[in-house]
Amino acid sequence: MIKRWIVAVSVVFMFACKDGNSEYIEGNYICQIGSLFNAISHDRKGDFTFPFGARSTEVSIKNNAMMVSGMDIGSYVGHTMTQQHNKKKITSIKDVNVQIDVGDFLYDDGMSIEVFSPKNKKVSLYSVDVFSKKTTSMQLLSNCKTK
Repeated sequence: MIKRWIVAVSVVFMFACKDGNSEYIEGNYICQIGSLFNAISHDRKGDFTFPFGARSTEVSIKNNAMMVSGMDIGSYVGHTMTQQHNKKKITSIKDVNVQIDVGDFLYDDGMSIEVFSPKNKKVSLYSVDVFSKKTTSMQLLSNCKTK
């Protein structure tokens, strides 16, 4: 059952991407919380969860590192991301298909993966088990707009 959800979420993520404005990175954004990703992370008792019923959250980006407010764990403070110059697939995750576009900002140490896509106006967060290479927690924030 969980595999079906993961496949469905991956398909939704791939088809939900739209062309957008890539003129910004630093700043404060209001983003929509992905209820399906939030439910999966709650089921897995993951770190990247928001209270049920939360619809949006604030994401602040400074020096290519993001802070996501309002999570159950408090504010998540991310790592420094680097802008990507080639399209690629993230290979450190085995159960979710994560594609990176040219211009996206990425942090990936094999355990924590953070993606900010200015073009698609999305933030993706993944926590990965180093042995199984499967996600233990994930979150998709979409429709990010400058605050």
